[in-house]
Amino acid sequence: MRSLDITIGGAKSEFTMGGSDARFAIGGSDAHLLVRSLLPDWKYFAGQMNVTLLSKDRPQDAAYVSSGSVTFDQSTDQIDIDAHGSQIVMQFDNLTNSGAPSLGCKFRMGILQGLATPYSKR
Repeated sequence: MRSLDITIGGAKSEFTMGGSDARFAIGGSDAHLLVRSLLPDWKYFAGQMNVTLLSKDRPQDAAYVSSGSVTFDQSTDQIDIDAHGSQIVMQFDNLTNSGAPSLGCKFRMGILQGLATPYSKR
């Protein structure tokens, strides 16, 4: 499962999430977001999952830079991860080291929180 682009920047400082026409925007076009950790909130959770943050400095960049993958389970209070960019996508999967899906993984997500700081890359 992948989130929509979370875009940092924009002329109107609009707070929306979506594709190229509706984005989550904070600050100006040179603003970046530094993500240090995620605090998972699950209504229920069984098994193990992985989280990867994919980031870009500019929308025209050819590819995302991958940060992670970090494995967590229902007992994980905080997921420590380090990613930064003007666009960030969160990816959750239940793949094992061999690439096969982890059987028995089921969840219902609540509110995902984290520690993120806006900063200027320049």
